[in-house]
Amino acid sequence: MAAIFNQKLLKNAMEKFSFPTNDKRKKIDGIIQAWQTSFRDHDLSKAKETSLQGKFFSKFFCEILGYTMQDDGFFEWTVQEATKKKKQDFSKVEFFPYDEGLCVQCMHVGSYDDEPATVDLMHDYMKA
Repeated sequence: MAAIFNQKLLKNAMEKFSFPTNDKRKKIDGIIQAWQTSFRDHDLSKAKETSLQGKFFSKFFCEILGYTMQDDGFFEWTVQEATKKKKQDFSKVEFFPYDEGLCVQCMHVGSYDDEPATVDLMHDYMKA
């Protein structure tokens, strides 16, 4: 069975973690309580499991544990792994934040042949 997370990086992050005792603790408590309320008070049977998992992992690992993908050598590890697996030089690859500004996104459902109509709808939306 494949590991979901890089075990070395996860162990490193967990070893560094100490539960905060200030305002951040209140924020964390609020996140956990919101998830508990969602599970207790809402019908989640129609929610997509992958959607819930993504939101939960994002909140838990990023906001509670403070674990981000660019921290703790994850980016460097990724470059090394890609270099080994693809046998190409990825040393010039860099990680940086990029602010696109206001943008429009949409998920096209259907065949690729019908995709231009979806793009046209997005263009019409942008003009409105």
